[in-house]
Amino acid sequence: MYEAAEAGELGVCRFLWEHGGASTIRTINNEGNTPMFAACTCGHLNLAKWLFDAGAAQDIHKGSRRCSPMLTVCSRGHLEVAKWLFAMGADIQPSTKPSPMFSACAMNHLDVVKWLFEVGADIRSEGSILDTPLNIACRCGNLGVGLWLLLQGAANGADGHVDQDFLGNSVPSHCHRSLTILLQRQVDKHATFTSTVLTATINPATPITKKPSTTSPRSRQTSCALSLLHGHEGGVLPLIADFVGVLRGRQLRNAREVLTVLVLFAEEEDEADQSDVGDEDDWFSDGDVEGGEVFDDDYDIEEEEEEEEEVEEKESREQVIKSCTARETWL
Repeated sequence: MYEAAEAGELGVCRFLWEHGGASTIRTINNEGNTPMFAACTCGHLNLAKWLFDAGAAQDIHKGSRRCSPMLTVCSRGHLEVAKWLFAMGADIQPSTKPSPMFSACAMNHLDVVKWLFEVGADIRSEGSILDTPLNIACRCGNLGVGLWLLLQGAANGADGHVDQDFLGNSVPSHCHRSLTILLQRQVDKHATFTSTVLTATINPATPITKKPSTTSPRSRQTSCALSLLHGHEGGVLPLIADFVGVLRGRQLRNAREVLTVLVLFAEEEDEADQSDVGDEDDWFSDGDVEGGEVFDDDYDIEEEEEEEEEVEEKESREQVIKSCTARETWL
């Protein structure tokens, strides 16, 4: 039954169930996995639904080695199966680690990560700093997932602002510059979109007015554009901004705060690199000064080794000459 479920053979599973009894749908393999686990982890949604109706409802929570169907489904990117498991009562925030959010971030399934966040999964707490979804996404090179997590506030503290220490511990140093570039593009995109909207709004040829006002047409159009851009009720611009991928509101604030901290990290890293280079220069210039001359210990060792090699070569040549001389005398 397990092999049939793993292959997605609904007809074979139904045949085995009809001729082997109801217990066949809950048989386990050598690793302790059920047919429900196999169907879910391989993305066979219709088969999983049939197994559920046939009596394997309890198996949506079971797996081997603390690996539930929801965890494996999220790690493999089967979004529709994950949604069905959640609707049937599967837990998205289990007490055991890792969590479905963690596994989805590690395997670069951004669509699954977004859905888990929408239904309430935690994007920050995982047990320790080095086990956060943000950290595993960056360590695995999934910068798209890491960027999205940062925009949602994965590095924010209790006050709602970026926690500099948490960000420094969660994001590896080799990812700082790449994330800085990605965040800068998002911020620049918002600035370009805003300037374009304001330019079009205050242009008399294409006026956008909301309500009659006693103020000047230019100020009325500008304030109307800003209110629409920042999410005023009934505004069209927020929809356009979302469609073209322009950050707004909390995401824009998070992007700016994280960008500021990452730029600070980059400056500190540059200073540290320059300091290391200076230390190397000092190290090469250090030596023991005797009689107005500078002697380097490593250089002295190399000279001694070269002298020893020359002595050994000289002795070997002398031995060869002696042996040749003795042979000629004997002959």
